[in-house]
Amino acid sequence: MATFAFPTDTCDTALVDLIYSDTEASEISPYTDIARDFRSVVRSSAEGSNFLNVQLQLQQALSEVRALHTVADDWDSYGTPAPTYSAMASATSVINLLKSVLVIPARILPSSEGGVAISFSGPEGRRALIETLNDGDKYIVLFDTHSYCRTIMLSDDNEESTNTLVVMSHYLRHGNP
Repeated sequence: MATFAFPTDTCDTALVDLIYSDTEASEISPYTDIARDFRSVVRSSAEGSNFLNVQLQLQQALSEVRALHTVADDWDSYGTPAPTYSAMASATSVINLLKSVLVIPARILPSSEGGVAISFSGPEGRRALIETLNDGDKYIVLFDTHSYCRTIMLSDDNEESTNTLVVMSHYLRHGNP
């Protein structure tokens, strides 16, 4: 039985981008029919797979982080610095960890603190915000529209950070962790 490994390097990411772009198959490969068939099979597989849909949306989130390199200092007219390469690299690492907990960001924006802000929405007004700041700090804020608010620092250790992201995921889906 064939298995599908989700893209992890630049070449594979480019392939996913091509599969989901509107590029003509003839522009992708000299093997036009094979490229068209491959694109069709992958697209139809993803449409029926929650896992693949989440992975593809997280690929889009990674593209949104990369796009933040165009943000200039004072982007908000309050003197806020643009996200640094290290803040964007940290946000990329966090998004890669999200692949294991299957949580999709609602928005990715420059942070008003200087860095990258990744926001999430859950039912009943539950929200989460991950900040990867220019100074290297990383944290999650869990909050709701009532009065709940909790801040959790994110570790540089992937296993520990993944466990923290599981707490965030549980909160978003079910309430207080």
